[in-house]
Amino acid sequence: MIGSALFDIAGFVPQSALKSRNYMEPQPPRLKPGKILDTLGAMQKSLTRASQRIAQ
Repeated sequence: MIGSALFDIAGFVPQSALKSRNYMEPQPPRLKPGKILDTLGAMQKSLTRASQRIAQ
């Protein structure tokens, strides 16, 4: 936020850009809970299979 305040003082960035909070602060892509759960489920299955193979 310090950087955007300095830009505001210098007059390079309109106030509306600072209010949106998107300037100089890119947001990470949104993660969908369903996709995360599917990925974790697949990882759990593969780890279970691998550990069963090791145990044999």
